[in-house]
Amino acid sequence: MNTKILVSIILSVAHVTFAEDPGRFEIHAISGVPSASTTEQWLPGRDGTSEKIFVDSTVLLGPDSLRSAEVAFDRKGHPCINIDLTDAGSKKLAAITADNVNKRLGFIIAGKLRMAPVVREPITGGKLQITGTFTPEEAAEIVDMVRGKEPQ
Repeated sequence: MNTKILVSIILSVAHVTFAEDPGRFEIHAISGVPSASTTEQWLPGRDGTSEKIFVDSTVLLGPDSLRSAEVAFDRKGHPCINIDLTDAGSKKLAAITADNVNKRLGFIIAGKLRMAPVVREPITGGKLQITGTFTPEEAAEIVDMVRGKEPQ
């Protein structure tokens, strides 16, 4: 997965409901240095390299904040992942992203660090879109994991 993933507001998303499953989807702060409150994780890149990331142990946003997730295509026709949050999740994400502009957040999906995008602006409205250089199959696998299906 490419680390140059952008998170942005989207206009609409289909609603698919799923049960809460801790560890299925979490957003964490990223630290530039190791500490007692971080764990070292490796973020794989598409070119075969990996980046060492220090993920804070505090869950900023968890699976209880999710309403739905789906594969979609952005304006250029590239696969993306649309996520719709609950009202409470929307408020949490707005505060989290306002506090972390120009900082990275770690997306833990199915217990593993899958992406660490830089927040470019606060995300309000409870909808986010994850874009990157993944294939439609990779996007579908991520959506399945967010929904609680075990990774292949």
